[in-house]
Amino acid sequence: MKEAQRGLPTTGGFDLDDYTVAILAGLAALALYVWTLAPAVTGEDSGELVAAAHSLGIPHPTGYPLWCILAHVFIKLLPIGGAAWRAAFMSAFFSAATVSVTTLIGVELTRNRWASVAGALALAFSFEFWEQSVIAEVYSLNAFLVALCFLFLLRWSVTRRTAPLVAAGVCFGLGLCNHSIVALIGPAMAVYVLAVGGLKRETLRDAARALAAMAAALLVHLYLPLRSMANPPMDWGNPETLENFWDVVTRAQYAFIVTDGPRSIPKFLEQLRTFAGIYSNQFTPGIGWLAPVGAAILLYKRPGAGLLLLAQFLIVTLGCIVIPNFSSDRMSIWVNTTYWIPSYLIAAIFIGVLVAAVVSLPRRRWLRRTLTMVFILSISGLTIASHYRQNDKSEYFFADDYARNVLATMAPGSIYFGDSDHALFPVLYLQIVEGQRHDITVANPYGYPAEPLFSPMPDEVKKTFAKRPTVEDEQKILVWLVEHSGRPIYTTTKRLVPGARAVNAGLLYRYTGPGVAVDQPPTWSAYRWHSLDADDTRGDWSAELILYDYHFARGRSLLDAGDVTHGLEEFDAAARIAPREKDCLNNLGSAAAEYGHLEAAIRYLEAACALDPGFVLARRNLGRAYMKAGRFQEAVGEFDAVLEIVPGDPATLALKKACELRRAGSA
Repeated sequence: MKEAQRGLPTTGGFDLDDYTVAILAGLAALALYVWTLAPAVTGEDSGELVAAAHSLGIPHPTGYPLWCILAHVFIKLLPIGGAAWRAAFMSAFFSAATVSVTTLIGVELTRNRWASVAGALALAFSFEFWEQSVIAEVYSLNAFLVALCFLFLLRWSVTRRTAPLVAAGVCFGLGLCNHSIVALIGPAMAVYVLAVGGLKRETLRDAARALAAMAAALLVHLYLPLRSMANPPMDWGNPETLENFWDVVTRAQYAFIVTDGPRSIPKFLEQLRTFAGIYSNQFTPGIGWLAPVGAAILLYKRPGAGLLLLAQFLIVTLGCIVIPNFSSDRMSIWVNTTYWIPSYLIAAIFIGVLVAAVVSLPRRRWLRRTLTMVFILSISGLTIASHYRQNDKSEYFFADDYARNVLATMAPGSIYFGDSDHALFPVLYLQIVEGQRHDITVANPYGYPAEPLFSPMPDEVKKTFAKRPTVEDEQKILVWLVEHSGRPIYTTTKRLVPGARAVNAGLLYRYTGPGVAVDQPPTWSAYRWHSLDADDTRGDWSAELILYDYHFARGRSLLDAGDVTHGLEEFDAAARIAPREKDCLNNLGSAAAEYGHLEAAIRYLEAACALDPGFVLARRNLGRAYMKAGRFQEAVGEFDAVLEIVPGDPATLALKKACELRRAGSA
């Protein structure tokens, strides 16, 4: 009753007009998503997700069983486009559905349909939400289920009927079958139910039914062992046993994300600053910072709902900072921004509340309507204009081109070690979905070597391997394969293999014995690219890495041919594309040093160390480059810096000693 007196009356439900407006908002978003949808496989996880869904397999932990089942249906039933396009369309569909649900949440809170549309469209065209709506990924489905949880919980608080609370339990359980981030909204949901309903028998009964519904929904996880037993081509973690199943569901492979890395108050404050900058970019700063005002209005007019949503915003935001404990490098920030999509959803609801409050002020109906349309057009227009270019994936072929060219590089019967998502997952997509180059064995499809690859190795060696082979184990496997497999071996980054040479082979490295000539196909003339223009990457991280790989490999090829000028120009082009990628800069510096171009090597390595002063590999390589250039004092300084980070490191101690001897000899 108090909430009704404050100007936002409780509602008896939604009428046909409410649903119509919500659907129209979703369709408007869907139209733009389809217009900007990626036509082919994209970077990051998309390739392996689509490959898993297509074959009803298991992608990376947590296995995403609900997403795989639904994506399989979309892939099999849609009559147009390839598998990657169809899976991307599923993202567009669930994002559009999320926009509709967000509109209904706004109507539930404000009883103003069109103001709610303004908030929902702020979400629809926000940067991260739109970006995830045009590629094959799990975050659109995640947002849809989170939004449904909020809607059903708010409906229950008004009606106190069992059905909405049970529906919220089902959506929460299904959400856990899609992405573990949903777990963060559970505690506040439970507290809200007890705070609103109290410890009454009816409340506890309905809560128990909701928990039972949630448990039933969790049975979707049975997909993982059942499909794993069928040995699909994508079977990450082999979750047939209870131990393996638990490892997949709990993301045991990625425990290092939580456990590794220093934690401190200054780092946390820097992470908060990073989030604030990212949040500002979602809706544009002017629109995004309307949300706190909307939150204050909601807290005043609907304190229960306001506290629920504000608590969820804070829990998701802080949880996705504290748990992954991300660093400030380009990769970490790019990966973590998707986790905050539920926070952006809540912010959009707050924006809708603010619009409703503002447009309710004029007494004349025509003025209220005019003001509402101004808000809708301004919010939509500004967010679309700000994010269209980056989120238009309608001509995105970087990952598809790269994978096809990688496959074209390799000789028949090759073994391929990829060292990144963009080097592995699009290749797996082409093999599993499109049936290309089954003669090639992808050595490490799950980020580590698959057991059949190293099963011929001696038992005494295999016994030393971890359950999931480590980087050190993978190196032993590579060396053994080069020596004993008799098959061509390729990698995307250079590895040291005793007794073998790493020969530049187009985009890749091929391993051969000393003095053994290797006939290579005319890779550079055979490659096909839709675009090699850096502007066409449009800030996409995977596209930047792919274009970096191209220029880096092309530069090595030109230096091999003795064309120093153009080779170093290609290296510089690679550095310009990846100026914030410390690993890329380190690789450029190492390669330039190997070719004897120390000035360029020092420039790249100094840039890598500036990005991360604790980057041991780059600092050690910089010390080597200084030493080769006769800059012995600077070299010793770098080696000392490494020894402060890794005390007693044998390789660095040996380098320092050699450097001091050379300095003494030159004195």
